[in-house]
Amino acid sequence: MFRLCTLACLLAAPASESTTSTPTDEVQVTTIDGRSLRGRLRRLDAEVVEIETKEKREQLPAHDLLSLDRIGADIAAASEPMDPPESAKPTTILLADGSRLRATRFALADQEATITLASGQTLRVPRELIAALLFGEGTNAIARWQRRGLAERDADTLIVVREGVSHEITGGVNALDEEALHFSLDGEEIPVPKERLHAVYLKGPEIDVRSQASLRDRDGNHWRVRELTFREGRLHFAIAPEVAVELPLERTVRLDFSGDRIRFLSDLDPTVVQHTPFFDVVWPVHRDQNARGEALRVAGQAFGKGLLVHSRTVLEFDVTGDYRVFEAALGIEESAGPFGDAMVRVGLDGRQLREWRIKAGEAPVNISVEIAGKQRMTLEVDFGLGLDVGDYVVFGNARIMK
Repeated sequence: MFRLCTLACLLAAPASESTTSTPTDEVQVTTIDGRSLRGRLRRLDAEVVEIETKEKREQLPAHDLLSLDRIGADIAAASEPMDPPESAKPTTILLADGSRLRATRFALADQEATITLASGQTLRVPRELIAALLFGEGTNAIARWQRRGLAERDADTLIVVREGVSHEITGGVNALDEEALHFSLDGEEIPVPKERLHAVYLKGPEIDVRSQASLRDRDGNHWRVRELTFREGRLHFAIAPEVAVELPLERTVRLDFSGDRIRFLSDLDPTVVQHTPFFDVVWPVHRDQNARGEALRVAGQAFGKGLLVHSRTVLEFDVTGDYRVFEAALGIEESAGPFGDAMVRVGLDGRQLREWRIKAGEAPVNISVEIAGKQRMTLEVDFGLGLDVGDYVVFGNARIMK
C-alpha cells in the first residue's frame, strides 16, 4: 500500500504555486515633462489617455504623451527579436510609411499584397505601399536596407545572391508566390526561386508618412500608427493609408509618441562645444546620466533624459526646422554636493535671451523658450558665487518640440 501511495504522489500533478500575475492591461505612461504614471489602461485616443491606478482614474492629454510601455513586456527582446532557424526565416517587409513587419507568409498578386504575421493575423495591403522585402536576413542589415528601401522607389529592383555574390537587377515585379518571384526582364517573364532572393525593392509613389506614434510588438514588428484607439483590450489603428489593424494590448511592448515632433538634446550632437575650466580640471558633458553613471537627479526628482554640464561650458545646437519651443528643468545635480552655484543662459542666433541663477538643494526650475524661426540655440553654464565648486547643472528632459 505504501508503494502505491508513493507512485500516486509521483504521478499527481504538482500543486500550483501562488503567483502574482500582472494584468495584461497594466501600463506605464511617461509624459514629455518626465512624469510617470502606472496603472491599467482604460482609454486611449487622439485626445486623452486614461489610467486607473490603485487610488483613482486619471486622464492626461494625449499630446503630452512621450511613451506607453506595457508592464511585463520584454522591450529588448522585441527590439531585436531572435532569428529563427534558416528554414523558417520570415520575410521582413518595409512599408512606404516606415512600418517594418515580419511575415510568416507573403504573397503579391493583382496589385495587392497578402501578409500573414506571426500572430496569425492577415493583412491585405495595396502593392504601392510595399517599399521593400528582405529574405532570410538577420537584424544587423535591416537599418541599411531600410534606408535604401525608403529613399529609392523609382524602379523594381532585385538583389539576387549566386555563389555568395550579390547581383542587382532592374525590371518589373509581376507577382510573388510560395515558390518564386515572377519578374519581367527585357520583355520576358522569369520565375526567380525565393531561395535566390536577398532583397526586393518595389517602385511606388510618395505617400503621406505622418503618424501618431510608433508601436513595437512582441513579434518584432514596428508599426507607424495613426487613428489610434483602445477598446475592449485591443488597440485599433491604421497604417498608411487606410489599412486597419487590431492588436491585443498583451502583444504590445511600447508605444512611442515622440516621432519627429520631439528631439531630446542628449540625442543630438552640439555644433559647438567650448569648455573653460576655472582651474586645470576638464569636466566633460554627460548625457542621460551623472558622472557616476547614475540617473540625473535634482532635489529628489529623477530625469530619464537630459544633459549634465559643468561650468564654464558653452554648447550650441542647430534648431532649424519647424521647432517652436525649447523646454528643460534646471538644477544642480544631487551628487555634486551642497555648494553648487551657477548661472545658466540661453541664447538664440548669437543673442542672449534668458538667464537663471541655479543653486544646490533647490527644486528644479522649469524653463520654456520660444525658438520658432531660429537657427542656432546656445546654452551656457557659467561660474556663480562659489567659483566652480559643485557647478554640475542638470538640463532635465531638455528637448526641442514642434
